[in-house]
Amino acid sequence: MLMVFIILYCLFLDHAVEQQFLTFSARQILISTSTAKQLIDELQSFIPVVDSSMSQLNWSIIERHKKLRLDLSLSL
Repeated sequence: MLMVFIILYCLFLDHAVEQQFLTFSARQILISTSTAKQLIDELQSFIPVVDSSMSQLNWSIIERHKKLRLDLSLSL
């Protein structure tokens, strides 16, 4: 049963990449294997993929609040 879930999970993630809901570099972070030993091996050999769009993200709370403000002024 667990193996079926893992397979479906991987298929879902691959589909999310195809639909551009998830970037390829983000998909590479999500690792799934069938055994703990394989998982440890995968984690130890993981090399991150640099995504240029990630460097453009701003995690600042101040900047997020500025973007959340709506301009409801009416111009005639």
